[in-house]
Amino acid sequence: MNNKAGISQFIQNFDYELESKAEWLDVHINLMFNEINEIQNAIYIFEVADNEWDRRLKNGEKIGYSAIRTILYESLPYRIILGLSKIFVGNKEFSLPKTVHVISQMDEYKNNQEILNVIRKIEKYLETSETIKLVIAFRDQFFAHLDKECVISDCRVDSTIAVRRLEKSEIDEGVRLIGELYEACFNRTLEYANKELSQKDIIYTFFWM
Repeated sequence: MNNKAGISQFIQNFDYELESKAEWLDVHINLMFNEINEIQNAIYIFEVADNEWDRRLKNGEKIGYSAIRTILYESLPYRIILGLSKIFVGNKEFSLPKTVHVISQMDEYKNNQEILNVIRKIEKYLETSETIKLVIAFRDQFFAHLDKECVISDCRVDSTIAVRRLEKSEIDEGVRLIGELYEACFNRTLEYANKELSQKDIIYTFFWM
C-alpha cells in the first residue's frame, strides 16, 4: 500500500466553481492581497512583542517564562518568511511572478497598455527588492531545508533574526503594486477589511502570564 499523498489531495480547490480564467484571476489576486496584509499584521505583532520585551528588560521588570509566548513569538518568522516567499518568489501558480506572466498571455489583457505598464513595474520590483532577496536566502538556507551549518551547529539558531532585517517599506510597495494590478485588470479597488490591530491586545496576549 502506498501511503504517500500528493499535496493536491490536501488542497481545497474551488476552480471548478469559477466560469472563466478572468474570474479565477479576480479571486486569486483578492486572496493574495489579503494574505500579504495578514503577513504585515504578523510583522506588526512580532515588532510589538519584541519592543515590549525590550522595554520591560530596560526597566528592570520581571518577565516570567511563558511557553505560550515563546511558541507564538517563534512561530511568527515562519508565517512571515514562508508567506512572503509563496507570494513573491518562484513561478508556482499562486505566486506574483506567475500571476503577471499569466495576465500577460491572456487575450483580454495582453494588449492593454495600462496593465502591461503595471506588470513591468512589478517585474522591476521583484528583480530589485533587497527584502525579497533576503526572503529567498532565509527560505533556502534556513526555513526550507536548513543550511548544513545550522543543522550541525552546537548553537541554537534564532529564527527571529529573519524578521528583523526585512524592510517594511518594500513590503508596503508590494502590497501597493498588487492593488494597482487588480485595479488595472478589473477597474475596482482592493480593500483589506480587517480592523486595525490593538497594541494593547497584542501585549496582553504575549505577556499576560
